[in-house]
Formats: sequence, C-alpha cells, structure tokens
Amino acid sequence: MTDEQNIFRNMTFWDHLRELRVRLIKASIFTGFIVLICVCFQNAWVDIVLKPHFWAMDYLRANGITVKNPNLVALKYTEKVIVYFKIAIYAGLILSAPYILCQLWGFISPALKEKEKNTIVYYACASFGLFLTGVLFGYFFAIPYTLQFLAGFQVDIIDNFFGFSEYVSLFFLLTIIMGAAFELPLIMLALSKLGLVSPKTYSSKRRHAIVIILIVAAVLTPPDPISMIFMAVPMLVLYEIGIILAKIVYKG
Repeated sequence: MTDEQNIFRNMTFWDHLRELRVRLIKASIFTGFIVLICVCFQNAWVDIVLKPHFWAMDYLRANGITVKNPNLVALKYTEKVIVYFKIAIYAGLILSAPYILCQLWGFISPALKEKEKNTIVYYACASFGLFLTGVLFGYFFAIPYTLQFLAGFQVDIIDNFFGFSEYVSLFFLLTIIMGAAFELPLIMLALSKLGLVSPKTYSSKRRHAIVIILIVAAVLTPPDPISMIFMAVPMLVLYEIGIILAKIVYKG
C-alpha cells in the first residue's frame, strides 16, 4: 500500500468533503478563467463554429445551386450577443474539461488499486480519442453535408432564412451526437471484458442492432436522410469493430 493510500484511509468523512470542496473551488476558478479568455477571443471561436455553414454554401454555389440568403440571420436584437457568449462559454468548458477531470482523478485515485487505476486511465484515453474522432467526423463531414442537403432543398414560393441561433444549436447537437456515437465499440468492449455480453451474442443479434442503430439515428438527428446516414453508417462500422474487440478480450 502506498503512502497516498495510507493517508486516504486515515482521512475522515469530513476530511474527504474538505478535499472535494477545495478541488471544486480550484476547478471552478480555472474554468472561469478559461471562459473569460475564450470570451476575449470569441470571434475566433465563432469563425470555427460557422465554417461548416460556409463550406456548405460554397459547395452549393460551385454546383450551380443558388441560395438566395446564404448568410445567417439574427432574428432578435439580443440573439447575436447571447449566441456569441454561448459559444465562448462552451469553448471554455471544453478547454477546461481536462483540468476538471484531473481534479476528479486526484480525488478518487487514492482509493483505487494500481490495476484499477491503469484500467480507468486506459478506458478514459480510449474514450477521449473516440469522442474526438466522432467530433472531427461530424465537423468535417456530417454537419457540412447535412447543411448542403437542408439548404439545397428549396421551394420557389418560400425564401430561406437561416437563423444564427438555430444553426449553432444544430451544430452543437450534431457534434455531441457524433462524438457519443463513436463510443460504441468501447462500450461493447467493456461489456465483454466484464463478461456481461459475449461476442457470439453481438454477432447473433446483428440484425437487431442494425434496426436499433437506424432508429437511434433517426430519433437523434434532424429529420433528414443525410444526417441519419452520416450517423448510422459509422455506427454500423463501429459495431463490427466492437465485435472484433470483444472477441479479443472476452474470456467466457
């Protein structure tokens, strides 16, 4: 047993609460500082968020599809200010997440054995990598192509006006959904590692999994076939990868 674990065992309930309070205060101060910095550079963050929209508009123009009102529109006096700050706050929370997780890890790690620590670190790193891959896939592929389809669907008697706030909400929705969807193989691996689900079960229930994935993609994405396809197809591929990983770790 390490010195850190000995100290942890000798701590009282109130000692743990005081440590948690200190770590929460540190995380809050750090997060507030990062959010403040992001607010100072909010134009840069807004440009990053808006790029998929302009990629979609450029693609439509290059293919001879005219969009009458390609720019985003603020429909309320306060909308632009609120959305700008919302983007900056989201950016600050994302950038400060590693520090918050480090504080959380520092609080719970003394109670864990070395093997448990290694397992959690492994799964945490894999989870972060898969989530980031999903976010990047959504940013560079799913979101632009979804916007191309939605903006390219035009009716002569109806003018398109793309709301700024609505776009930002759609952007973060698709980003989070794609990031979460890419966690599928890791979840499958964990279930097989624990002996709860065998690779044979995954294989035999493939048809059921396909139906469930299609339903989930239809429910979570906007009501258009493109965004549904961009979520469902990667999940189907990831499901097959999950089966392969499950076969490697399953010991049942």
